Amino acid sequence: AIQSRSLPEKINLASRAIAADDLYVDSYIIRGQTYLRIASLAFVKKSSRSELNAYVEQAIADFDRALRLDPSSTWALLGRGDAFTWQKKLEQAAGDYERILSLDPLFDVARQRLIALYTTIAKKQTATRQWRQALATLDRVFRPDTPQSWVAQEKEAYLLRSRIYTELGELERAVDDLTGVIRVDPSNRQALLQRAKLYRRLLQGRQAKDDFERACGFGLEEACAELH
Repeated sequence: AIQSRSLPEKINLASRAIAADDLYVDSYIIRGQTYLRIASLAFVKKSSRSELNAYVEQAIADFDRALRLDPSSTWALLGRGDAFTWQKKLEQAAGDYERILSLDPLFDVARQRLIALYTTIAKKQTATRQWRQALATLDRVFRPDTPQSWVAQEKEAYLLRSRIYTELGELERAVDDLTGVIRVDPSNRQALLQRAKLYRRLLQGRQAKDDFERACGFGLEEACAELH
């Protein structure tokens, strides 16, 4: 089942493995992952929502069974978290991803999922001007145990938090977040432009001019216009 590229065959073989030994955790994980893959393909083909939901529910049932057999199965937790994300049950998905990292702090896929999920939640909160709630959500992205090398993965979250700090008038903090983004992505034109504007508001003209020039050099016309 693992090696097969045919999704129906994967389902069939995993089901036969379960029939042969219904206490074998991997069989449920493989079948659950396959149901999610089928749901993904059905989504691309614009299948009905009810069809998608059926595949996702089947996946959750398999991951639940795997977790009853082995509550510490990180792959079962990942699969169920992904299925909850499909269902837009974001807090439940986050709970599964958080559980994975408590079991295995080096499980990078779960960390990536959490970053994307919390950033999505914070975006929705920002859209309705729930600034403080969005900040609290983003605080869950920036974990103290996260290696510095993960800043690039968190870039979108830093940009969003900078925007929130700007809305709240906390300009120095907004600058700090943009500086973090520019450190890992020196050619990020929008980050340079926004930091330049913040420097100008903070009456730091030299730094503002430098950032406008750099953004202009990367082809951002808005930044070039600020220099005239």
